Parts: sequence; C-alpha cells; structure tokens
Amino acid sequence: MRCLAFWQWWCCARCSWASRWKRRRGRRRKMGEWILFAVSVLLLVCGLFLMLSAVIGQYRFQYVLNRMHAASMGDSLGLGLVLLSLCLSTSDGWLIAKYLLVVLFVWLTSPTAGHLIARLEIATDSQYQQEMEMIEK
Repeated sequence: MRCLAFWQWWCCARCSWASRWKRRRGRRRKMGEWILFAVSVLLLVCGLFLMLSAVIGQYRFQYVLNRMHAASMGDSLGLGLVLLSLCLSTSDGWLIAKYLLVVLFVWLTSPTAGHLIARLEIATDSQYQQEMEMIEK
C-alpha cells in the first residue's frame, strides 16, 4: 500500500513539475517574441526615418551632387533597415531569401548609378567649381 501511495505522489509531483516547466518555457518564448518584435519595430522606424530625411534632402539641397548623396544614403541604408526588419518579423525562409536578394540588388546598383550620375554632372557642367566650396590646405 505504501508503494502505491508513493507512486501516486511521484506521478502527481512529476506532472505538476512538468506543467510548471512548460508554463515557464512558454513565458520565455513569449518574452523572446516581444524582444524580437521590439527590435523589428526599432529597425523599421530607423529605416523610415532615413528614407524621410532623404526625401527632405532632395528638396532642401540645391546642388545635384548633394541631392544624389541624400538619395543614395536613404535608398541603400533606409531600405536595408526596413527589409532587415521584415526579415526579423517573418519565419519563411524563401521570403527572407527574397528580401536579402532585394537588399543585395539595391546595394550593388545604387552606388553604381550614383557614381555614373556624378561623373556625368562633372563632365557636362563647366561651372561646377563655382557651385562647390573647395577647401584647400
């Protein structure tokens, strides 16, 4: 009889311990999801802020090279942060691969296009030295 009572106590204690462990593990998982969500939102807000400041820079700057710098920074870094935020918020592997391909494409083409536009501006504008401030030492 004592053996049966001990066995019942042991099974009950083990089940209650396992259920407590599962509840704690569930809380930890939820806390990790909240941290991941917070990091994702932070990256998204930073990326959108960079893109908004690039748009403001397009209207504020007068010289084409300054405008181009604002556009390329907002384009590559802002879009990179937004897509990194989307990568953190999803669990689909193919979707993450597509996002990373978009980031790679933008990071390869944006500096190349900016460099070609800058060379074209320097080649066609004969008075570019008057528009730029040259600091010589």
